[in-house]
Amino acid sequence: MNKIIEFEEKLLLRNLSESTVRSYVSTIKLVSERLNIPISDITECDLRHYIVKDKKRKISSSTQMAIINSFKAFFKEMDGRSFDHTILPRPKMEQKQPDILSTEEIQRILNFTPNLKHRSIIALMYSCAIRVSEVINLKVKDIDVKNNKINIRSGKGKIDRVVMLDGSILALLREYWSIYRTKEYLFEGEKGGKYSVTSVQNIVKSKAKAAGINKNISSHSLRHSCLTQLIKNGVDLRRVQKIAGHKNINTTANYIKMVDSDIIDTESPIRSISL
Repeated sequence: MNKIIEFEEKLLLRNLSESTVRSYVSTIKLVSERLNIPISDITECDLRHYIVKDKKRKISSSTQMAIINSFKAFFKEMDGRSFDHTILPRPKMEQKQPDILSTEEIQRILNFTPNLKHRSIIALMYSCAIRVSEVINLKVKDIDVKNNKINIRSGKGKIDRVVMLDGSILALLREYWSIYRTKEYLFEGEKGGKYSVTSVQNIVKSKAKAAGINKNISSHSLRHSCLTQLIKNGVDLRRVQKIAGHKNINTTANYIKMVDSDIIDTESPIRSISL
């Protein structure tokens, strides 16, 4: 059996998410092709030379980490051995803050989204900080109208959780469903079946551009923006953690850094200086 197919099957049997499996497999294939070495013959030394060479082309720490994680999984699954971090250590990750959308910018994006289906997707994702993978996997039965909640099933890490269902979102979804009448998934493609990740990503990017927002916006920006706004509004950190579905509260606490209102409202000492 082809090594990469065998590796992919082993990951699927371990119940890893489709996106994780896809990322590992594509990374390993790409590196193998560029090194021109059979996948099963690649070592940590080969990866080290590859990354050092690519550093001159400004390879990011996240890309380096993706390579390490992919081959670490490959070595473990295929050879039953540990990755030697003495040869190729984990990189220090850049601490980049994502671009956050204000409520005014969210409103502008929705104003430039006349398509009811697209507007429903954007508004829903922002309203309860759900990921793009979660919104496309939402089923009609997951919308709990009686209890004003949405059931997120098998989110990141295969963890189920509950998020809030705002009355305005419920009204929008009712209007949407009265027209589209989807059978299983809340949002379906033209030929049925769940909507694609790429479609959602393209919708968010195109509508942000149409609204004249000059930021690096992705579908995940809606989640970041919601969680940041919740903290800005004084919502308890533990509650935000539950909404976000974070295992570690330190991940949630990172959003505190994105709340800049306390910085903006701070009086600069320059006010005492005559300019």
